[in-house]
Amino acid sequence: MDLSKKFKKFALNARFESIAWGLFLVMIGVLWLYPEGRFPEDTWLLGTGIILLGLNAVRHMYGLHISIFTTLLGLIALVAGLDDYLGYEIPILPILIIIFGVSILLGPSLIKNKVKKGSWFCCKGSCEKWFEE
Repeated sequence: MDLSKKFKKFALNARFESIAWGLFLVMIGVLWLYPEGRFPEDTWLLGTGIILLGLNAVRHMYGLHISIFTTLLGLIALVAGLDDYLGYEIPILPILIIIFGVSILLGPSLIKNKVKKGSWFCCKGSCEKWFEE
């Protein structure tokens, strides 16, 4: 991919992120304007989840790399926001701890055989003696 194409994708992604931040700030401002109790307490989480998932959907539609982190964060925020509307408590913290533990367990299998000489996983390139043939 040539440099101008990379720059255009970078600029487009930055534009989408700016729009998402703007939507988030407008949503927070509007929610603060209304009297307390007018909306359920976790409405901001619901809105944040929709904004983050929407951001990644737009990235995907334009052929940009989606962020796994913001996608997961959006899903968590959406679920946490929905629990107020559905009327029952969803145990978010235990679910996050389980997800974190599973990611630690699966992490080594996902990066197996991807260590190359001079890579970050290789002590920042200071362990060439381990790769001598």
